[in-house]
Amino acid sequence: MNKNKIKRLLEKRTQQSTFIMFEHNGKKAPIDYMVAEHGGISFFSNEKLIAWAKTPDMVAYLFRKKGLHPKGIKYSSSINFASEYGFKNDQDAIALFDKGLLKHEKENARLNVFNPVI
Repeated sequence: MNKNKIKRLLEKRTQQSTFIMFEHNGKKAPIDYMVAEHGGISFFSNEKLIAWAKTPDMVAYLFRKKGLHPKGIKYSSSINFASEYGFKNDQDAIALFDKGLLKHEKENARLNVFNPVI
């Protein structure tokens, strides 16, 4: 899918959705980068858009399905200026990520699964 088509699809679907998965092959694709846009966060693996999420539950689901890069997740400056990208406040994007990550870690602890973030 080319970048313009993905952008149009994302703009249209984010108005109605809380989660969009772009990578459906079922394989792990460790998340290594994120960008704030349309009031949610787009997550990437190796420069490929994997998913967009708008709730902590969906962020945790994505991390469970695709995994996290062992060296951590880098992010665009849009995360720091989230109010310019559809969030109510600048700190809301990082708060969304933090809540999703915490939920993911709690789920792993409950299931006694080792899945390091770093």
